[in-house]
Amino acid sequence: MRYCRVGERKLAKGAAMKDLQARIATFLRGKPGGLYCDDCIREEFPDATIEDVGRETESMHGQIGFLKIPDICTRCGQQKPVTRAM
Repeated sequence: MRYCRVGERKLAKGAAMKDLQARIATFLRGKPGGLYCDDCIREEFPDATIEDVGRETESMHGQIGFLKIPDICTRCGQQKPVTRAM
């Protein structure tokens, strides 16, 4: 029974990571004009690593409606690559 619970937890985390890009997109679309660095986006999704977020935001840069550029992050105020929904 214990092994089964651990397996379910791993499965749930895997499913959550599968839709990380969709969750990031929803977050960014809900913040019109906001510019967010990967570190600040990751704070919104504690189940993701910074590598996961970086991979997804880099992938989103090539999609219509998203842009990843060097600028100042809305949340932390640091100048670094940020992603925004357009």
